[in-house]
Amino acid sequence: EGKDGKERRSRERRRGGGGRGGGGGGGGARSRSRDRRSRGRRGRGRDRRDERPERPRRREQSESRRSKRRDEGGSGGDSESKAITALRRIFKRVDGATPETLPELQQELLTALAEYGSKLGDRKDELLAEANMLLQSSHNRAQENAEAETARFQEFEVEAKLLKEKMTEWIPLVDIVVERRDTMKEAVQKFMEDLATDLSEEAFKAGVKEIEDHKKEINDAISNAREFAAKAGIKEGEDYAREQIAAELKKQNKRIAGVRKSADGLVEDARNAKEKVAKRLAAQFAEREEDALFKKYAVSGKGAWYKDSVFRFGKEEFKFELTKEARDRVFERALPTGEELIPRSGFVKVKSLVGIERQTVKQQKLREQRLEKERKQAEEKEARKIALEAKKFELQTQLERVFVQEGDENPALSEKNMTQIDTLLKCLGTINNFKGMQELDKHIAEIVALVEPAEAVIAGARQRFNDLPAKVDNELLKFWQQETKTIKTTLEGWEARLKTSRSALSSARTTFKTRRALEAEKLRPGIVSRLREHMKTQKLDVSELFMNLRIRRVGGNKDTGVSEEEFTSFLRDSLGHEGAPEELGKFFRHLCGDKDSLELETLQICMKCFYKVVEATVIHPQLQLKGAGAIRKVYPGEIIEFLLGPQEDPEIKIMRIKGRAVKDGVEGWISLANSKGKPFMDEGGNTYRVKAEGPLTEAPPADVEETLAEAKPVGVVDPKAEPKPAGAVTVGKDESVVRPLRKGEMVDAIEWDREESKPLEQSKVRVRAKFDGTIGWTHMKMLDAA
Repeated sequence: EGKDGKERRSRERRRGGGGRGGGGGGGGARSRSRDRRSRGRRGRGRDRRDERPERPRRREQSESRRSKRRDEGGSGGDSESKAITALRRIFKRVDGATPETLPELQQELLTALAEYGSKLGDRKDELLAEANMLLQSSHNRAQENAEAETARFQEFEVEAKLLKEKMTEWIPLVDIVVERRDTMKEAVQKFMEDLATDLSEEAFKAGVKEIEDHKKEINDAISNAREFAAKAGIKEGEDYAREQIAAELKKQNKRIAGVRKSADGLVEDARNAKEKVAKRLAAQFAEREEDALFKKYAVSGKGAWYKDSVFRFGKEEFKFELTKEARDRVFERALPTGEELIPRSGFVKVKSLVGIERQTVKQQKLREQRLEKERKQAEEKEARKIALEAKKFELQTQLERVFVQEGDENPALSEKNMTQIDTLLKCLGTINNFKGMQELDKHIAEIVALVEPAEAVIAGARQRFNDLPAKVDNELLKFWQQETKTIKTTLEGWEARLKTSRSALSSARTTFKTRRALEAEKLRPGIVSRLREHMKTQKLDVSELFMNLRIRRVGGNKDTGVSEEEFTSFLRDSLGHEGAPEELGKFFRHLCGDKDSLELETLQICMKCFYKVVEATVIHPQLQLKGAGAIRKVYPGEIIEFLLGPQEDPEIKIMRIKGRAVKDGVEGWISLANSKGKPFMDEGGNTYRVKAEGPLTEAPPADVEETLAEAKPVGVVDPKAEPKPAGAVTVGKDESVVRPLRKGEMVDAIEWDREESKPLEQSKVRVRAKFDGTIGWTHMKMLDAA
């Protein structure tokens, strides 16, 4: 009994009770007082133990075998102790029984009492009473636990029902999120389709903005769903109610996460859609065409090509019938390793190989045709030679006399003469090798000495060719046509070469003249600036400057123009110009053009200077402002032609010039700046850029309403070609073209010819080209201010 008592006290301590019998009840009460979550965990633990009943059963079987061995080997006292121990073990298990295991343990206890009842001795009644009490206590505890579990389950059911109702309200909000995602997909799809027809930047930006707005709506819908779930307590948890909605909650959260990820991807796809759509459209178009062609000739039911497919493809698509050998060759080369039919991937290779075969056959046919034609021509030529040799000799004599003058057995024109002319013409291509016009003229004279006799011979040969018989025997007709064609071709070739020679001579003169003009134009700024500075210092106008240039003349005609020597001497001696006389002479000859001396009008054009009004001021009739009456005001944008000055007003001490308003021709004195230095006018304002190609004429052109096609000089094909000599071509009735104006070329206006009824913008203007100094007339409407 001492051992049994120790076991009973140990069991009561584990249960938390103080004594036998009552200890079980006290332990049960304390167990029932634990919180709901602990009971749930313990209940789930018992459930897990109940789900795995194999281990306790094996332990019981092992203990039963050990007890049986001890009973068989022990004495009578030992058998009573073992019986009590076995019952105590069953008591312990019954005490910890759950409502589910209690019936089975009760039956096991009754069976043990019946089995060990005869072995209990004096303790039988005590153990039977304890067994009854334990059974009653376990039954009561199981009933209380069941009632508590039922109540708790009802509470969880109510909470679960409320959460399910909230879930029912929350799921439509998630559906809205998904619907907006679907709407966004449709918008992206429509955006892609629209881009296929309109790839403009405006359409692309508008489409991307619309997609981003859709994403914002989705984010707003997700926020609404999250807020509702937070207020309704819809969240993950370990309690019964939240376990009931866990699967649905996980499903809806997964839908929301998928929508968010999908929306981000759709926005990114929209931003990268432009290039993808363009590439996809091109690739799809090419792919569809190739797919259609491949399916058209594919073997029925196999979607691949056999040899017959290759043959039909070449015949219908390439209009070329492959031979059996060529068909087999194409098929074998295009067939992938290990395949019996050509798949779709081999279409491009088949197409290339069929094209190669067609080209090979075509070249072979052309080669055969050419050889056959040459053979026939050789036979016909030999036959004609044998049959018509006598008659051909007579006609050949007449043909040979075409290029021989009467009484002269030697031709006056031969390939040697033309080669010599061509050699001399090639030297004209290197004009820089000539030191001047005299050397160039000497070289040109040599060419002319050869060209003129050659032209006379060609004219006589042309006349004798025209006098040849118009008809010959039919048997010699082909021969005659061939020979006369040869002579005609020779004549035309030499005529063309002589014409080219004349054109090359003219072009050489023009090119040399243009280059000389360009070199002279480089000297213009320095020379003109020194002359203007001299005029300013000496207070001269252009007429007085012209007289100064001739002031050193001794004897001779005082009314003639300035000579080259006078011009260069004045620049070097009076103005200190450091240029060589040869260089200054170049500019002088360029300025005078075809004339031998510098005329006053030419000097006036050269020295023309203009000012552009930048601040409104007044034109006065005299230099001194004091007491001077105003002629009129000039306004910003007006152009003033410089006449005299600048000179200083002796009283006010400001610089003034005498000028003429281009707008209406009013002349007077104008201040360059006010007393504080603020400018009224800036030098310039007469530089323009050509905005339309047209002719530069010697005289004022026709009205601008005439089309440029009507005003274009005959023979001027390319406006970028070398300038043509003045007067070479006429335009209209009385206009002669100096050269064509090129679009974008810069010019300086030097004179306006306008009617008072028309504004300045509709007038005709005389300009000097900055490129080569060429002077001529054009329309203001063809120019833009630079």
